[in-house]
Amino acid sequence: MLADVLAACRAAELDLVVVTEDPAGRAAAEAQGALVVADPDAGMNGAVSAGIAAVGARGGQIALVLPGDVPLVAAADLHALIARGCEPISVVVGLDRAGLGTNGLLLRPPTAIEPDFGGASAARHLERGAAAGAWTESVQLPALAEDVDTPADLASIRARATGATARFLS
Repeated sequence: MLADVLAACRAAELDLVVVTEDPAGRAAAEAQGALVVADPDAGMNGAVSAGIAAVGARGGQIALVLPGDVPLVAAADLHALIARGCEPISVVVGLDRAGLGTNGLLLRPPTAIEPDFGGASAARHLERGAAAGAWTESVQLPALAEDVDTPADLASIRARATGATARFLS
């Protein structure tokens, strides 16, 4: 799945920063030309913070946070998120299929808010954005909304997956 997410990012012509300690994840990221950052072993929010810090250290003006379990995402979805975050301070949340979780988070600048992934994180990200004076928006893009949290999710994605995910599941 990560290979397909990275391929979508590459197709969107994005610079890549991947936070992982997994050797296979590191290899997939490096194959796509990503900067690999060591996972600080502080949960998902700690990993996201480490990635955002790396984006800022590289002079990045925006951070687009994606989990590795959204293998149907395409370059067009990523461009749609970026286009919505055009204000100087923006927080754009790509919703999961239930409309509660965050499957994509655009931050302009990367330090606009602290990430707060897990559970019903979409509302928390939007609240943090509003409190920071950011322009905020949520959007549900069908391919980005599909993540893999359960065996049923995996079965649903199996029928529509392409690339590395389809090869792995076949």
